[in-house]
Amino acid sequence: MYDELGVTPLKVNKDDRGSLYEVIHDIDIPQFGQQYVVTTRAAGTIRAFHRHAELWDWFTIIKGCAKFIIVGPEGVPHGPSTKHIFILDGSQPEVLTVPPGYWHGWQALEDNTILSSMASHKYNKENPDEERVLPHSFRANWTIQCK
Repeated sequence: MYDELGVTPLKVNKDDRGSLYEVIHDIDIPQFGQQYVVTTRAAGTIRAFHRHAELWDWFTIIKGCAKFIIVGPEGVPHGPSTKHIFILDGSQPEVLTVPPGYWHGWQALEDNTILSSMASHKYNKENPDEERVLPHSFRANWTIQCK
């Protein structure tokens, strides 16, 4: 189900107690390594860019709203690149799948945005599967644009 770059809507079950939605099942992903949660205090906070050689990422915004810029997988940090922009909103739960090889980063669009991420591999501090570049690589435009 989550085997290529893209966003998958999640089914939200609501009743008078609140809501419940399932994010990922073991049959949906090739391997499970870890889950982590990232919080931001202020809208405009950017966490970008990095990519993995082997690791898959699955992102869900739990609270708030975020803009994701995904580049690649052929992206060159200072040249023209194929960019994909996704807006995820905690009030309409979705999972963003990022396969290995894609540069990715995100920006909180609301104060106190909370992101949940699942990764196919556990983070290895001694030999991390990541490469990092600056947030304005790929001519990324983090300006919030209203239609």
